[in-house]
Amino acid sequence: FIVAAGPALTIILTLMLPTVILILFVKRALRAWGLIGHDLVHQNLQTLSESFGAIKEIKVLGREDHMAAKYKEIPLGLAAVNEKYAVVQGMPRLVLEVLTIGSLFVVAASELASNESGGGLLALLGVFAAAAFRLMPSVNRIANFINVMNLANAAVSEILADIETIRTAPPTDTHPGPAIRIRDELALEGVSFTYDVGSIPV
Repeated sequence: FIVAAGPALTIILTLMLPTVILILFVKRALRAWGLIGHDLVHQNLQTLSESFGAIKEIKVLGREDHMAAKYKEIPLGLAAVNEKYAVVQGMPRLVLEVLTIGSLFVVAASELASNESGGGLLALLGVFAAAAFRLMPSVNRIANFINVMNLANAAVSEILADIETIRTAPPTDTHPGPAIRIRDELALEGVSFTYDVGSIPV
């Protein structure tokens, strides 16, 4: 700004505005992918737990292939999410590099148009090129960190909801009540369970 306020403002706006627009443009997609990835991780842990917990039944019924196929689908879904995320993570750096070079051309053209002799143009471009290429990695890191936060929004929201539930839960009664004594019988009546995919109680 001290050397040349006008060109400095041009370069900053050229770098910052498209970066902010890019971050806002991919924000919704990243949050959606984060939710999908979060659900897939849940499914992955659930499938593993069910497989090991019911290993005897799976072996007896010969359902090993079914469980293996179910388990294979989840990493493929996670890989698809990670693939999209990797593309988005690479975009800020490429956009910034193109915009930096473009902004330097704009500064050079405007300076040549206003100063026919072009005196001091090389020194001016050298100052701005050095500043721009020092700023680029920081701006790129900031953009990537914001993308990471948007991707992790689903997991963080779930953790925050759990923390809020714990925080607002009524205090537990530490004083034990009277002991329950069973005189004749302990009966369970009208108790049943049906899986989501079935209609007959198991």
